[in-house]
Amino acid sequence: MHNKSGLNILSFLKSNDNYILQRWNDYKDNYVEVVQGPIWDNPCWLTSSQDGRAGGDKFAYAYELAAFSRYGRWNLEKVPPRKSKDSLTISHICGWGPRCCNPHHLVLEPKWMNDERTHCHWALHNAWNYGGYHGLQEAYYLRVCPHYPACCYVTWW
Repeated sequence: MHNKSGLNILSFLKSNDNYILQRWNDYKDNYVEVVQGPIWDNPCWLTSSQDGRAGGDKFAYAYELAAFSRYGRWNLEKVPPRKSKDSLTISHICGWGPRCCNPHHLVLEPKWMNDERTHCHWALHNAWNYGGYHGLQEAYYLRVCPHYPACCYVTWW
């Protein structure tokens, strides 16, 4: 149960599906900047807010709305608002944390795996900053990332 709201689900899930999708579409059309990130030919969609919130009313994080558009209510109802290490969470494979809301950069996985990704993101972002996509290819060749889907890499599933 969430310590402030007392809910067992993410708070925006109190709203109906059409309203959530409307909020997502309005937000992505007006407040998202598309930038080339560490995933080849699949840019990050960065929110205009530094904390990743979708709008000033604290309705939801933009990445939560993006995950809803991809995975639907049934799957997101399994993501608790307060997480233990085995709880399901919305994880960013691009490593841009709450600011990226590209639905293809989001996976649902246990919190412990999400936490592990921070090590990969650090190494892969350094490889990308140093050598661009060639640096990332070399990092993958050295098996820097053990995850599936791999960090900073999109497989079209």
